[in-house]
Amino acid sequence: MFKLFYEIKEILERKNLTDSTRKVLEAEEINGAKITNRFRYIFGILLMLPVILSGIDKNTFFLSIRFNILLVVIYFFTTILHSFLLTRIKSKSLDLANYLTMYIDYIIITFAIVVYTEVMSPGNYAFAIKNPTLFYLFIPLSLTLLQFRLSLVLVNLFIISLIYSFFVINGLVMGVPITNSWKEYILGPGIFLPDVLLAKPGIFVCIGLAILFSIYRTINMIKRIGLVEAEKSKLSQYFSPKVVAEITNNPEILKEGKRQKVTVLFMDIRGFTEFSEQLSPDQIAGFLSDFREIMINAIFEYGGTIDKFIGDAIMATFGTPAPSPEYGRDSQNALSAALQMIDNLDKFNNKRIKNSYKPVDIGIALHTGIVFSGNIKAGEYLEYTVIGDVVNTASRIETLCKEFSCRFLISEEVFAEVNQFVKTEKMPLTNVKGKSQPLQVYKVI
Repeated sequence: MFKLFYEIKEILERKNLTDSTRKVLEAEEINGAKITNRFRYIFGILLMLPVILSGIDKNTFFLSIRFNILLVVIYFFTTILHSFLLTRIKSKSLDLANYLTMYIDYIIITFAIVVYTEVMSPGNYAFAIKNPTLFYLFIPLSLTLLQFRLSLVLVNLFIISLIYSFFVINGLVMGVPITNSWKEYILGPGIFLPDVLLAKPGIFVCIGLAILFSIYRTINMIKRIGLVEAEKSKLSQYFSPKVVAEITNNPEILKEGKRQKVTVLFMDIRGFTEFSEQLSPDQIAGFLSDFREIMINAIFEYGGTIDKFIGDAIMATFGTPAPSPEYGRDSQNALSAALQMIDNLDKFNNKRIKNSYKPVDIGIALHTGIVFSGNIKAGEYLEYTVIGDVVNTASRIETLCKEFSCRFLISEEVFAEVNQFVKTEKMPLTNVKGKSQPLQVYKVI
């Protein structure tokens, strides 16, 4: 219960809502206010029906016609003013419109009950307590359901409580007869205290709380959807859409680190330092943006994960956050992604050549093995990554692309899992930094 009140307090203050959630709520508040305004016109037309259909009684002409017309005119004037304020579409105008029309509505209803009592049944204050017009108090309260302001519901409940308490207390002070007979309560001048003091106030409160909780649930749902969409947007920068959906459905998959088999892909642009010296900062940024897009599209197409960007290099993993249960599937996906990256690069270069720009070349390496994968925390920041010798070895293999004058090399471990799907050429054993034993790599033809 305390948690619920705390969450309601947070929503009332709107301090802990994301910017996107806050914008959605503000937009829906404006839409809700406009819909509320349309309902006010409908209620106004319904209120006019008694005026049009009522008969003219010479003894109560003022009450039956002129007074009703006066109330309807005030109501429509307030509604038109509400429409005008809504054209401003500002939070201040919205609040002003909401509260102004609400206060005037309650003044009209209270004034009507008082006048009806004094004219129709003078001296009988039970008439005010039992007057059917009292249920008109539900109109402003019910309209709050179309908006997303919990504070508006609370203010409505408070005003209704004040108005009802005013009539009941005045009735008891003025000596309204008290009866235990329900028939006499309905048809006679007396009041039945259990209904007046418990049942009716309880109904008001329950309806108000139901509206309050409905709005709270709606806002909370929007808040959760906003958080999920924000998380999806963040994840989509690193994971393919399919993996994002999997993580969203099972967020626990990223919470704990684990050792698992992963295929690591390293890609680097050949001679980027010399190439970038000929470009302006804006041109470098534009080039990298276009280049990364075609590389990322290929990686995501085959279920890869962007681990990090290292200058002009890209490190991606296949089999994260969960490895494929099928033997070699992650290496096969990495192979397909790498071949697609090369194909995308050729198309990219063709466009560059047509526009009189120099083509670029890349080196790609694949290696597979056991790594640690999970969220690494640094202060308040989290990074999902993989760590291990497999990563370092993949990076070392990628540097061999320049030595062997080729675009694409795979390790012996990857070769064992994909050799039936691709043509390769066995390269000489090569010593690399950080490895005591020479590496056997294969050139993908």
